[in-house]
Amino acid sequence: MFFIMAVLLINLRFGQSTLNYGLIILFALFGSTVSIRQILSYIMPGNPGFGPTVFGMHTYTWALLVFACSILASAIILIIGIGERENEIKIKPIFIKGLFGIAMATTLTFSVATLNQCGLDVCPAATEYFEVSPDAIKSLEDECCPDPKKK
Repeated sequence: MFFIMAVLLINLRFGQSTLNYGLIILFALFGSTVSIRQILSYIMPGNPGFGPTVFGMHTYTWALLVFACSILASAIILIIGIGERENEIKIKPIFIKGLFGIAMATTLTFSVATLNQCGLDVCPAATEYFEVSPDAIKSLEDECCPDPKKK
């Protein structure tokens, strides 16, 4: 998402370009694959997912939604051809610097929060976050999808 935000800021500073929207689509496709992988790793009956929810969805689900909207918006802009219009809106550099400052402050805040939560080590797994024992997860797996080799 950081790279998508950076390309959008480049669009504001230097004007719209089809290259920029192509980059947004590529970054969003990569982010989507990571989000989908995360979503699929927690699909199991009884599994609460990882971390708290925001408006009923986990952050990795929100990430997929944001990436999908980024792809859709970029595709629409490319189809309409907004970057080819001569009467583009000129944005004042001070406004762009303000947006860039907000973007950097947000990124720094999330980086510090992640460092505070996880330290320099790998973040805790869902079982550690919810204090669920590995035996409870194993029994859910056996209940859901029994191993055919054990029969």
